[in-house]
Amino acid sequence: FVRHSSAPVSVLSLALCRDTPRQVTPASRLSCAPCAMACFTDASYQLTGDLQEVDHIGPQSTEKLNKQGIYTTYQLLGHFLWLDRDKTAFLALLKSADTPGAHREAVAEAVSKRVAEVGIKIGVTLPTHVDGTPVSSRLDEAKAKKIKNIKFNNDLRHDFPGVGFGNESETKTAKKLAAHGIENTNRLFGEMLRHFDQTQPTPDNLSKFWKRLGELGCADGWKTTIINAMIAKLDIGIDNYETEEPRTGPRPPTKSRLEEQRALHAYEAFFDLPHGSTTLDQVQAGIASFSTAEFSDWARRFHDDATAQLQRKAEAEAEAEALKAEVREATAEAEALK
Repeated sequence: FVRHSSAPVSVLSLALCRDTPRQVTPASRLSCAPCAMACFTDASYQLTGDLQEVDHIGPQSTEKLNKQGIYTTYQLLGHFLWLDRDKTAFLALLKSADTPGAHREAVAEAVSKRVAEVGIKIGVTLPTHVDGTPVSSRLDEAKAKKIKNIKFNNDLRHDFPGVGFGNESETKTAKKLAAHGIENTNRLFGEMLRHFDQTQPTPDNLSKFWKRLGELGCADGWKTTIINAMIAKLDIGIDNYETEEPRTGPRPPTKSRLEEQRALHAYEAFFDLPHGSTTLDQVQAGIASFSTAEFSDWARRFHDDATAQLQRKAEAEAEAEALKAEVREATAEAEALK
């Protein structure tokens, strides 16, 4: 699988700004202006929620943003998404908050990169009950992985399959959302983030959004599933996804396959065996005969790789079974609709 992301790992910028991600404060960022924006767009930096963690947003700009209902970094990112990532409109917001004109483009670019490529970790989950109503999710591991692996195109039905938005022939929920201005995926994310009015997200914030989804027309049985799916995608960055490379000839070895090949080649070289003559089972069985501690340690590393390979195979089989269960569930739902 290939992870599609253009978000850089800013090792140099983090080296310049030595505070750990959790300890970076607005004050320390201001003292480290050359790398503050790089810190904000680095995956290891956890948002504090303070608007001034965004470089070039100072006390005066914060006050003006507050007057527009934007109190936290999460709400600022949500506003950008509600604007459908329109940078011109977002620049107008920054201008209205009296941010430095020379740096507005950089702020807009950093906000865009954070939501699209770096990700936003919510860090909390819905409580088990909201206003006395039990909540439960239909988002299993297989569905969550499927959504993470989708290349989003800003169409709710395409981006969130199997969570209650329907498909091209079932647009009831999507139409209800559109009637409230939520016409696409960006705006749905924006609506959620705008509920985070405290420096760190809380279960209560999610509960309010859960109730808001009901007001917007989402069925009670799907609201929790929708929220969990959104959190899963926000965690990795909206524009990030993983895909299996298409077969256009011999399939390139995966990382696990390369590790297995290295183990086999090392075993063959050690025992002067013909290249390609050894199986993974032979390597595993041969470990018991190793006598020196040095070689035993070396061999066990490869044994661990082999064990991990078997574990991945078991997980893949479990995922296949989960997908079959999902198909059965969808078939049952279709029959019920008939």
